[in-house]
Amino acid sequence: MDHRKRRFPRSSVVADGSEDRSRIFQFVGYYPGVVGGLTQLHAVYYHDHWNFDITFETQVGRELSEFFDAFDPRRDGFWAAVQEGDLAGAVAIDGRLS
Repeated sequence: MDHRKRRFPRSSVVADGSEDRSRIFQFVGYYPGVVGGLTQLHAVYYHDHWNFDITFETQVGRELSEFFDAFDPRRDGFWAAVQEGDLAGAVAIDGRLS
C-alpha cells in the first residue's frame, strides 16, 4: 500500500441518495497522518492555482497542529471526508472562535 494513503472500510454517506459510488464520502475523525494529508492537499491546490509558496504550506501545517493541540471535543469538531479510501478534504470547527 502507498504509505501516503490511508485506506478506510467501504461504508459511507451519499448526499443525495444516489447510487453513484464516485460521489460517496465517509466522514471520520482524527487519524494519524490527517494533518499532513490536509496540509498537502492545501499546499498543492493553492500552489497549482495561485502559485502560493512554502510559507503558505507551513502556515497551514502550523495552524492545523495548533487546532489539534487545543482540541476539546465538547467545544470543537473535526470530520475528514474520505472518498474511495483517499482523503478528499475536511471540516473543522474551532469553538474558541465563536
